Amino acid sequence: VIYLDKCVTPSNTSEYWTLTIQPDAKYVRLIGSTNVIYNMIFVIEGSRESDFTLDLVDVTLKAIVDKPIINAKCKQTVTIGFYGEACNLIAKNGKNGSGGFDDLSTAGEDGTNGQNAISSLGAIKINVAADNVEIYGGNGGKGGNGINAYGPFDGGDAGDGGDGGYAISASSIDIYGKDGHSANDIVLKGGNGGAAGKPGKGFLWTDAGKKGKDGKSFVATSVSPSYR
Repeated sequence: VIYLDKCVTPSNTSEYWTLTIQPDAKYVRLIGSTNVIYNMIFVIEGSRESDFTLDLVDVTLKAIVDKPIINAKCKQTVTIGFYGEACNLIAKNGKNGSGGFDDLSTAGEDGTNGQNAISSLGAIKINVAADNVEIYGGNGGKGGNGINAYGPFDGGDAGDGGDGGYAISASSIDIYGKDGHSANDIVLKGGNGGAAGKPGKGFLWTDAGKKGKDGKSFVATSVSPSYR
C-alpha cells in the first residue's frame, strides 16, 4: 500500500515519479487525495508468471512525459480497480510542430502523436467502484505552418497533425461494475487528431506548399471493450 501524499509531490512541477512494478509483485494499492493531480507513470515489467492487480483509491494521474501512464509490458492480465470518489488517468497531448524558417526549413514540422493512457501487451480488466472514473487518451499535436515564399521558391509544405492516443490499448478489455457501481460509469475517450498546418504561399510564378494532413481521431480503445 502506497500513500501518495507521503511520497509523491503533486503536480505544478516538471518532475514526475516512475513506479516500476517488479515481476514478482502481484498487488499494489495506491491511496491519494481527491482534487489532487499526481504526475506519475507506471511500468509493469514483462518477465512475470502471474497476473497483476493495481488498485487506485482517489487517484488522478497525469503524464507529463511521452509515455503511457500505465505501460504493461507483460502478456498476463492486469486488473485495475478504481475506488473512492474520483479516479482519472490523463495521457499527455502531442506537441505542436514548429513553423518553417526562411533559411533553415521552408516546411512546417509534423505534430507528434498523443499518448495512450493505458497500454498493455495482454488483457486489461477494470473494476469500476468509484463515483467518477475518466480515462483520456492524449490529443495529437497540430502541424506547423509552411513558410511563405519571398523569392523564386515554392511555398513551404504544411506539417501533418499528430494522431490522437487511445484511452486503452490492449489485447482485450473487460470492464466490470463493482460495489454497487455500473460498468458504464467509466468514461473512456480517445484523443483528437491534431489539425494540419497551413501551407506556405507561393511568390509570383511559384507554387504554394502542399497541404498537410489532419491527424486521426481515435475511439476510446484499440479493441471493443466488454462491459459486464
